[in-house]
Amino acid sequence: MPQNYKRKVGPSQQFKYSPESMRNAISAYKQNKGTLRKIAERFNVPKSTLSEKVRGVRKNKHGGQPALQPDQEESLAAGLIKLAEWGFPLRSRDVRDVVQSHLNRIGSRSKIFKDNRPGRDWMTRFFKRHQSLVLRMSQNIKRSRAEIDADTINEYFDNLEVSLAGLPPANIINYDETNFTDDPGNERVIVKRGTRHAERIIDSSKTSTSVMCAFAADGIALPPYVVYKSTYVYDTWTENGIAGAVYMSSKSGWFDMNLFEDWFVRIILPYRKKIVGRMALIGDNLASHVSRNVVEMCEKNDILFILLPPNSTHLTQPADVGVFSPTKKSYRYELGMWKKRNRGVLPKSEFPAMLKRTFEGIPNLAANIKSAFRGCGIVPINRFEVLKRLPGYSQSPEEESVTMNDTLVDFLKTMRSSETAKSTRKKKKISVTPGKVIQLENIPTPPAPKKTKKSKTKPKDPVEEAIRIVDESDTEPADIPVDIHFESNSEKEDDSVADWDSDDQSQSEEEIQDEEENRDLVLREKDYILVKFVTEEDKRDRYFAGYLANILDKNESQFEVQFLRKRVTKKEMYFVYPDVPDVDNVNREQVFSKLELSAERRGRLFFRSFPKIDSNLIS
Repeated sequence: MPQNYKRKVGPSQQFKYSPESMRNAISAYKQNKGTLRKIAERFNVPKSTLSEKVRGVRKNKHGGQPALQPDQEESLAAGLIKLAEWGFPLRSRDVRDVVQSHLNRIGSRSKIFKDNRPGRDWMTRFFKRHQSLVLRMSQNIKRSRAEIDADTINEYFDNLEVSLAGLPPANIINYDETNFTDDPGNERVIVKRGTRHAERIIDSSKTSTSVMCAFAADGIALPPYVVYKSTYVYDTWTENGIAGAVYMSSKSGWFDMNLFEDWFVRIILPYRKKIVGRMALIGDNLASHVSRNVVEMCEKNDILFILLPPNSTHLTQPADVGVFSPTKKSYRYELGMWKKRNRGVLPKSEFPAMLKRTFEGIPNLAANIKSAFRGCGIVPINRFEVLKRLPGYSQSPEEESVTMNDTLVDFLKTMRSSETAKSTRKKKKISVTPGKVIQLENIPTPPAPKKTKKSKTKPKDPVEEAIRIVDESDTEPADIPVDIHFESNSEKEDDSVADWDSDDQSQSEEEIQDEEENRDLVLREKDYILVKFVTEEDKRDRYFAGYLANILDKNESQFEVQFLRKRVTKKEMYFVYPDVPDVDNVNREQVFSKLELSAERRGRLFFRSFPKIDSNLIS
């Protein structure tokens, strides 16, 4: 049967009698003026129709008969709704498989289905018969998120009510990071009917930029904190953006603990000085978002640091629930308009203005923020806003569950069979009850560093230094210099660079004396140096030649070094800069000696003999 059926033009073949003839026949039968057959012949009406009218029983409906009885369809529709509430909504093809399995089980052979399997037209009519069902695009969530239950939410709100008691909406902040990609996404376009692949010529890539956003419960959006995937931040990458925004960079393009601490100092502490009374900072329990220094600064500035329950941000995080969705929609629109006028990847110099137009293009941003806090049950405190979205939760415990047929239950078992497999769960770095305020005793003390030779200069306390920066300057975050760059101090691990393993594990007196002399080296920017890395596993030394790009502190104890690559031919040995810059921070103790450049030809660097080390052993 076609999806849009049109009735044929002409006289109806269904009713060959007039309604008046049927009424006279019914009246004659009730007056016992003859048998049912004779009365039907006398008034020229169908005997079966007259029988249904006088007895009040109708066997079948007009037209083709359905494969499923009305009670079976009602049970199927109720089961589909219950499956969706449990987090296992079915697709149209799944429903057709269930119907086919049910007909095969009861031994019924449908004349309108091929092999007892309904077609797409049957699904269209099924949705028309059951208006409570509709097709929607689903969003995938992990099983760990689906495991959140009412007990966890109730415990979280019990603690949250105590933590947020008496706080005004302007003093409650929710933060979360998101990324903005260079892909505007797919859109519906107009093409010729029957076109299989509707293609649109537009440049896109997998490039993304991380942005930390923070929102107050009164509808205020704090300045964003942008992190580019780069080694440095250039001035053109910070122009024409949102007032007060901060721009930083990292090798991975994602947030780490150092960047999170810098975000707290540049965005949260200046906002803290503008409000009166205690303040609450609510966020997820990501390890890189929980720092001992941040917790200590929170205690000094009367800020309550509160974590959300694990795997519950889709229910309890206001930024995820009601802010990021319209933000991404506005960003895709702005990016699509830019792609229509330009070619290639969105340059970083255009991103600040793009981000500004994105937030300006959100209608009623303040109303969305307030609605997000209300939908998460934070302002005002209302746990039922979250509980009502949990599968199977009901405020009336006497509510009866919907009964499903055996076929639907079996299909559900096949979908849930993977849950029986045992899975290992990663250990969490922070163990804090959700909704409670984090204190220093909740943060595990970092392990004591292994004994190394002490530096002559005492390092600065990062907490005191961060507080000093905010107290000494009352300017907005935009006035703070943006040329600060955080790099990991992790050990060098580059498989493309060969390393030299020292055969002698013990240092001679001559080597110790050389190292003591190296501490007194006068190092300047643009010097070439030889850096030694000592591995903790095998206690072996590794030597690398590098270019001193920057001195990171006034005491000249921390340096930013760009490392070189060694090349050896039959006639000579030289060094070159790698295609991808290899930059790392080193201590003065790691600087073995200075290198004297003898010649530079076509990007090849030639050094004189290396002190105390055979040139064949340098990488």
